[in-house]
Amino acid sequence: MTGYVNKFSAPFFFFVYIAGFIYCLIADKLQFMLYLAVPAGSLLCCLILRKAINRKRPSEANKAGSSFPSNHATSASAIALAFFCINTTIAIILLVLAVLTGVSRVVGKLHYTGDVLAGFAISALFYFIMMVVNKLAASTVIAGYLELICVLCKFTPG
Repeated sequence: MTGYVNKFSAPFFFFVYIAGFIYCLIADKLQFMLYLAVPAGSLLCCLILRKAINRKRPSEANKAGSSFPSNHATSASAIALAFFCINTTIAIILLVLAVLTGVSRVVGKLHYTGDVLAGFAISALFYFIMMVVNKLAASTVIAGYLELICVLCKFTPG
């Protein structure tokens, strides 16, 4: 079972990400930026940490690549979290699949548990940051509209 999950989780989450990407591009620009930023920021952080730490994988058979943090866990959880701006039900299903991906990476001796948990934490951190940025952007837009309405009301003939 873990072999299939390890083999097909990356292409599956990539396909899901592209589908969500197209949807957000058509539907809502602010939503699109949030959707794009969470996985991009998470994976960039993951790549930097992998290069800096360069931790060996747990199994001698899997010498290729660094172990900490897990790219699979980071990308799967980042895409699942990003999906919350599209559809909560799908996002929850994707989070369950992301956890399954993380567990399969540990069971398959491709990562230590900490590698997978770090990947999840990185994604959660970027999701939280982007939600804060989203709230600030929304409040700034609302404040701008309110100011515009006040200006227009002043100059409207009484």
